Amino acid sequence: MDVKPGEDPQSMPTGTESPRPEPTQSKPTGEADPDPQEEYVEAIDSARKSLFEGSLTHSGLTDAELKSGTTYKFVVTVSGDWRLNADGSKGASVPAGGDIGVKLQCSGENSSCKALSTERQPVLKRTDQATWRWEVSPQKEGRLKLSLRVTAYFRDSDSVLVEQSPFRRTVRVVAVPEDSGGEGFEWIGGIWNGIVKFASELGIILSVIVTVPAAILALKARGRSSA
Repeated sequence: MDVKPGEDPQSMPTGTESPRPEPTQSKPTGEADPDPQEEYVEAIDSARKSLFEGSLTHSGLTDAELKSGTTYKFVVTVSGDWRLNADGSKGASVPAGGDIGVKLQCSGENSSCKALSTERQPVLKRTDQATWRWEVSPQKEGRLKLSLRVTAYFRDSDSVLVEQSPFRRTVRVVAVPEDSGGEGFEWIGGIWNGIVKFASELGIILSVIVTVPAAILALKARGRSSA
């Protein structure tokens, strides 16, 4: 390769040089990747702010005393707007506007609260409402404590947005006397005794009706034979 006077041989193309790489662009100073934890916290905060005030109403278990060995129905409704209880009292304030879970907790001597509904149900709008049902069965006399736990969840996860206990109640459970089960059927025994007595008397009457004509016929037959 001919080099002209004043030219640098190292700056001259050789024909075998590889193309120079493009310069990389670095991120502006101070800019970092998004933090997943921070995004999650922001989503939780936004979901919590989107909740609104709903109401919880209930029916059943209104008696001052419950009887042991008896099953009672207990029904709870969570609405996006305000509702009244069956007795006309105002419903309790609970969160709405998301996935709502309602759980009945009971503690007492051999008592059980059997859930008949799914624990979590959506109450997304003010026009929405969801209903939960249980069977409450106290088995022994004493005291039965009932409490409701209402939880608003973040979407379909187990992350809790808000949790409240709007209902607590303690009721007395009384024992049912052992002979009380038969008291209601005493009238049946009285009717049956009357039927038996009537049948016996009717049998005697029928027996007399049949016997008297037979005796008369026998006497007539005997008189003819003697003649």
